[in-house]
Amino acid sequence: MKAELIDSMGTDLTVVNAARVSMDKESEFQVDVGPGGEGDWIDSLKAGDSKLLSYLAREGHWTPYSHVRETFAFLKSSLRANLTMDYANSMVMEGTSSDLIKVRHSIWGWAALIRAGCIKTNIAEHVAITLGRHYPESWKAMSMATPDAVDRDAIVRHIPTKCETDPRFIDVTMRETVPIFVARQRFKHMVGFTYNEVSRRYVDTPPELYVPDNWRVRPEGSIKQGSGGEHPLNYQYGVMYDRYTKMVIEMYTDMIDNGVAPEQARMVLPQSMYTSYYVTGSLSAWARAYKQRIDVHAQVEIQDLARQWDTIISPLFPESWKVLTQGC
Repeated sequence: MKAELIDSMGTDLTVVNAARVSMDKESEFQVDVGPGGEGDWIDSLKAGDSKLLSYLAREGHWTPYSHVRETFAFLKSSLRANLTMDYANSMVMEGTSSDLIKVRHSIWGWAALIRAGCIKTNIAEHVAITLGRHYPESWKAMSMATPDAVDRDAIVRHIPTKCETDPRFIDVTMRETVPIFVARQRFKHMVGFTYNEVSRRYVDTPPELYVPDNWRVRPEGSIKQGSGGEHPLNYQYGVMYDRYTKMVIEMYTDMIDNGVAPEQARMVLPQSMYTSYYVTGSLSAWARAYKQRIDVHAQVEIQDLARQWDTIISPLFPESWKVLTQGC
């Protein structure tokens, strides 16, 4: 069970790796000479990663783009009447005054709003030039133009995540590696989260399987979920589980070696198989999930995962996290 911090800001590389996780791969920036010549070094995407972004945009694979989000404040009147749920899905909005509204959206969402004309042109230009600077490869891949100039009189402000205090407008991205049975519980937390997971249609290496410290007894009474202490047949079931998992991995490997399609061969793999995924969520969403999964009635294994969220997030946003998780 493992949770790793990816970032709390987001870059073009975040989009790339959220896509590459489906094949259980990861890329890195390469260092290039910047416009200032020798000594002006910049991080840039590799050619293959730029092509991947273009492919994702062309084929409408929007979820990797949903892991990077930005916030802008502007006049409420700048949002036009054709704003529908198709464009507002995953958008976070808050009125900051009688006339202003603060909006957080994924870069894919901002691109969709601009294309559909849901934002007035002078505001859209400010959004486009900001996102084009922060995510140059992703913005270009989505065929979005970056204006050379903008209306200086337009009332609009970009609010970087590092300057944000509202937990609904702060995002954290992690990569979690957990057994399937834990992941399916994890994926029930949908509001405020977005996910991209390893796919065994593409990955066919023998998987790692989770082995519990012990087998627990079913709880007494009317409780329908949870577990108790160590089962009296703990050792025997441990031996049987070891035999079973070895047999399953042997069967899976044999099927792959003999040309069975990975999308079918994966059917024989147990729920204890580890999977891995990118997950991005607002600080508020992380807190809601944490409070539910750290509860004593939650499954022990997902409690372990929740404790790792706490270890990662609390140093990043100590005051906000403390307030959001009071009573836990």
